[in-house]
Amino acid sequence: MKSQNLFLAFAIIILSSTTAVLAQEQTGVCDAEGIKTDYENLTANYKATNIDALNSALASAKKVKEICKASTDELLKPQLNFVDRQIVALQGKILQLQFNAAASAAMKSKDYAASYTLAKEILTNDARFKNNVDLKIYAARAAYAASSKANGTDPVLLDAIKMMGEAIAQIEGGAKSTDWGLYDLVYKVTTGDSRDNALAGLHFTIGELKFEKTGEKAEAVKYFVKATTFPGADKDFIVRGYFNIGTYYGEFFKKNFDEANAKYKANGEKDTDETILLYGTAKAYADRAMDAYGRALQVLGTDDKDAAASLESTIANFYKFRFDGKTEGQKEYVATLLANPMPDPSSEIVPVKEETPAAPAPTVPPTPIKPTN
Repeated sequence: MKSQNLFLAFAIIILSSTTAVLAQEQTGVCDAEGIKTDYENLTANYKATNIDALNSALASAKKVKEICKASTDELLKPQLNFVDRQIVALQGKILQLQFNAAASAAMKSKDYAASYTLAKEILTNDARFKNNVDLKIYAARAAYAASSKANGTDPVLLDAIKMMGEAIAQIEGGAKSTDWGLYDLVYKVTTGDSRDNALAGLHFTIGELKFEKTGEKAEAVKYFVKATTFPGADKDFIVRGYFNIGTYYGEFFKKNFDEANAKYKANGEKDTDETILLYGTAKAYADRAMDAYGRALQVLGTDDKDAAASLESTIANFYKFRFDGKTEGQKEYVATLLANPMPDPSSEIVPVKEETPAAPAPTVPPTPIKPTN
């Protein structure tokens, strides 16, 4: 949802309308006459609301500072103190206007490279906005968007992960907001809880970047699990969090399945203690995959019929493997899984004990299509 509050924190209060004063030749001497033209240009334009006038004022302020850098004139001290203050203030105002322009343009172009860079510069250099959670969220999400095609070592992508973590810490530390972001990069929702949505979205996105970009899949799953714990969030984050957890377990299922199958065939299609252990481990991962995909399906409901049908088919295939070709009792079994807390991904995987030698392995369940809601 797009924010209707276009960065009000950056609004510049207009106290008067001013017109740039054309610069004139000066003496270069640090006295009232020598700095008169530049000082007058500064005072005429430091409250302006357009970048050209503000840049003119800043140039004049810097010129006065340079001319008078060694001054000990007590009579000029009030003016020189004003110049010093305005250099800092003008640099901030100009940066804010540049950010506003870049963020507005990004709403249409979806190219967030410039607005990310400017937002980060403000967070880094302007103490007034160092802990502004809306700007932090915007910068983090803009970095994520700007790095969408980057690899796992790209500094912008890593910056996105870092800033999202900082935003989470700020929110959990009590930061307040209405929109939870700026411009079009906001977590505000009309139904549900916007704070929950921000936390779910940030956790999910960190998980996604670690899972797909940096290869830290075990770490990513922790973030996916956390993303599912915010009941007021948009259920898209919750569904996709469970889905990715299922995908994670599915990868381990396939690894054990493939290894067991290869050893089974190499041994003349006869089981050994090793193949039985590998099949049992694959079955344990099948349980966890069914648990995660089942939770995704439960939250998804009928919002995305294609994704729901794919999830149901995948769960059915896992169930068939888990129970050696049986199909009856699937719904009851999955319901039993979902009635219990979701297993901790870091907990030990206990292989399912094979009472009899495993039959030739069935086809590996396909990975379901991702929900698109």
